[in-house]
Amino acid sequence: MGSLMPNTAPRSATRPPGRKTQLLRLASELFAAKGYPNVSVAQIASAAGVTAPSIYRHFLDKQAILGEAVLDAIRSLEEVTTPELTFDEFVIEMTSVTVGRPDLAVLWRWGVLHLGPEWRATIRERSRALLDRWTTSIRMLRPELGPDEARMLARAMASAVSSAIVRPGRLSSTKHASALAGVVRRTVSAQLPPPVRRDGPLAPVHVEELPVGGRREQLLGAASELFLARGFASVGVDELGAAVGISGPSVYRHFPDKQAVLAAVCLRGVRRLVGQVEAEFALLKNGGPAERLTALIRAHTSALLSSPDLVVAGSIGTVELAGPAGQEARDFLRAHVTCWTTALLQLDEMAALPANGEASPVRGATGGGLSPAEAKVIVYAALTLANDLARTKATRDRPNLEAEMTALMTCAVGLQQRPPG
Repeated sequence: MGSLMPNTAPRSATRPPGRKTQLLRLASELFAAKGYPNVSVAQIASAAGVTAPSIYRHFLDKQAILGEAVLDAIRSLEEVTTPELTFDEFVIEMTSVTVGRPDLAVLWRWGVLHLGPEWRATIRERSRALLDRWTTSIRMLRPELGPDEARMLARAMASAVSSAIVRPGRLSSTKHASALAGVVRRTVSAQLPPPVRRDGPLAPVHVEELPVGGRREQLLGAASELFLARGFASVGVDELGAAVGISGPSVYRHFPDKQAVLAAVCLRGVRRLVGQVEAEFALLKNGGPAERLTALIRAHTSALLSSPDLVVAGSIGTVELAGPAGQEARDFLRAHVTCWTTALLQLDEMAALPANGEASPVRGATGGGLSPAEAKVIVYAALTLANDLARTKATRDRPNLEAEMTALMTCAVGLQQRPPG
C-alpha cells in the first residue's frame, strides 16, 4: 500500500515538558470522562495532587487547558502520520494510539465545541492540515479518486477512529484496535456515488412535527434550531426565551438549566431516530441479516438527516447530557446499538457459511467469527461516522450526503457494496 506524505508536523521534541504534560494528561482524562462543563480547575488540581493556584503557573485559564489538550490530541495523530509507514501500517498505528488513549478521540471530536474563537481557529487550522495529509495519502493509495472523494473518505476515516471513545465489554486493546482498523480499511475502500449537481443552496428540511406540548415543546424546537446553527455554548438562556416570546428567567419554569434543555432536545431526537430505525427493522423480520442491516443503514441515514434534534444529539458527547432525560437518551442509544450489533453478528454468522454470497466476511481479531464486543466496535464506528458527517458544517450540506453516508456505512460494517450510480 502507498506511503504517507512527508511529515511536517511538530515531533515529540515540541511536547510540553514535565509537570505541564502530566497536567494535560490528567485534564484530558477528566474532560473525556465527565465532560468539559463538569470539570473544574480545582478537580484537575486535586487529581494532580497540587493546589488550584499552581495550575495557573502553566495555563492562563480552564479554556487554555482544554485548548492545549485538544492540540495535544491532534499532535498525537500527527506523530503517527509519517512517511516511513505504509498506509496499512499507519492505520494500525493510528487505531492503536486512539484505543490506547481514548481521551484523544473525545477531545478532538468534542473539545472545539467549548472553545472560544481564537482557539477554534487554531485547532481547525491544525485539523485541516492533518486531513489534508490524510487526503493526499488516500489519493496515493487510490489514484482514481478526485480530491473531493478522497477528502470525504479522510473525514469518514477520522470519524470512525474517533469512535475509540467507547470500549465495549472487556475487549482487549489489541482486539479493539484490530476491529477498528478493519473498519477504517473497509471505509477507505468505499465507492462513493457520483456527485449530484444542484443550483443554489439546499431547500430547508421540513421536519414532521411532534404533538404540540405547549411552551416546553416550543422551547425545544427553538433550542434545536439555535444549537444547530450556533452551537450549544454560544446560545444563552435569554436567547432561548426570546425565540418563543418569553423572558430568559421564564425558561426556568420548564427546565432547571440550559443543560437540561440540551438533554431534552437530544432525548427527543434519539427517540425519533430509534423509533424510525426499529420500525424499519421490524418490517424485515423475515429477511436475511444482510437485508436487515441494509434497512437499518438506510433508515438511520434518512432519520439522521431529517431532524435538527438528531444532528444536535450527534454534536454532543453523551457524557455531557444531564439529568433523567440525559440518562434516558443514553439508555435508548444502548438499546439502539444492541439492535445493530445483533444484526451484524447474524450477518457474520451467515458470511461464515459456505457458498453464501450475502456479505463480505468481517472476521474477528483471531480470524474466527466476531465476538459481540468486536461487533459493537464496528457498530459504534459506523454510527459515529454517520453522526459526524451529518453534524459537520463541511459535509452536512452536500447534495448527495444521504447516499454517501449509506455507501460508507455499508462498507464499514462489511456488507458487499452495490456499484454506485
